[in-house]
Amino acid sequence: MPSRIVRRAGLIGSIGLIAVAVVGGCATPDQGDSIATFRVADGSTYKVLITDPADLEIVDKLANGEDAPQIPNGAIVHETGVNTDWSWSIDPTDFGFSDVVDGSCDATPQEIEDGTYTGDRFCPWSAIVVALEPAP
Repeated sequence: MPSRIVRRAGLIGSIGLIAVAVVGGCATPDQGDSIATFRVADGSTYKVLITDPADLEIVDKLANGEDAPQIPNGAIVHETGVNTDWSWSIDPTDFGFSDVVDGSCDATPQEIEDGTYTGDRFCPWSAIVVALEPAP
């Protein structure tokens, strides 16, 4: 099975634009902010508004197959924001990437949605960046 870095490198050609119809919720995007779409092991996706330039650099590195912290980690807020497919989002002011995280926050978007996962942080170990677009 290929490593996460090799799989990420294969995504270079597939990083593309995903239309976002509604922006609202926990934060209003500023110029220079981006929306990253992550896919997890069960095939589902979720979106995060990324406002920190250092986190944007990490996304670029991961998309190019370069070494960088790989696990997205953020506080869950129960409002949509840019994560329009779900009733929750990740607080962009409490988001980052880690090399190591507590396994208790490894879940799927559906587990957050249906209440199976009740933690206050989301850090899916299997997440990979599948799209990056400028925030509207």
